Amino acid sequence: MVAVIDSTPECKNIPMVYYSAGTTVDELKEKSLVFGKIPCVSFENLSDYIFDFFKVKLNNSGA
Repeated sequence: MVAVIDSTPECKNIPMVYYSAGTTVDELKEKSLVFGKIPCVSFENLSDYIFDFFKVKLNNSGA
């Protein structure tokens, strides 16, 4: 993944949500630090996070 980001820096603008059923949120945050700030949420909060994320993006786009 790091090689892809290094060779195509424009992909840093693509929103990513990392989901892992067997890893704690704190562990996900620690493991994903190499990629920058990637949101890590629990399964219980995943749908709310994604809804709020897109609501903010749409409001900021003037849609």
